[in-house]
Amino acid sequence: MIRLVLAQQYPFETDTFPGGVHTAGYYLARGMQARDEIDVRVLTVSGQAPQDMDRVDNDLRVHFLSEPNVRILPNMSRNIRRLTTQLQEMKPDIVNANLVVYAVAALRAGLPTVFTVHGVIHKEAQVWTRPIDRLRYMMYLRYDREVMARVKHLIATSPYVVKEYQGRTEAKFHVIDNCIDERFFGV
Repeated sequence: MIRLVLAQQYPFETDTFPGGVHTAGYYLARGMQARDEIDVRVLTVSGQAPQDMDRVDNDLRVHFLSEPNVRILPNMSRNIRRLTTQLQEMKPDIVNANLVVYAVAALRAGLPTVFTVHGVIHKEAQVWTRPIDRLRYMMYLRYDREVMARVKHLIATSPYVVKEYQGRTEAKFHVIDNCIDERFFGV
């Protein structure tokens, strides 16, 4: 049996999804959970978790690392350190990380890592003009470069991601389109 950790955004309340990455994380976890040959666990950072906690969500084991509700720059570095330690304790066979912070932690933990790219950070950084946002994206860009230099496999959620990251990494690309539940197409 393969021990898989999905290091990703995951909704604290599973009846409400705060955004697309949380939604994708939820459905990916459910899909992996349905596979008999995979022991799947989720590791996530959440400002909604009152403290670090384990929860079983419909037979899916989820470990929440709490973070302050106020977003401050040191949260990124703090979260990476805490995620790295937790991943080392979990000892998975493989980690699927869905944001750069999770990918940095998995790689620093010395674990086989697949990074699912949901956003093109070097493009996102261009639209932010406030000094605090520019500083935050400088950190994201640094972590993004670290991941792209070290990761061996990338899941691209669209051909656009491949186009934007080709030449920035030696990783092998696997294109898997974003999964969208049919109910989102209802009028």
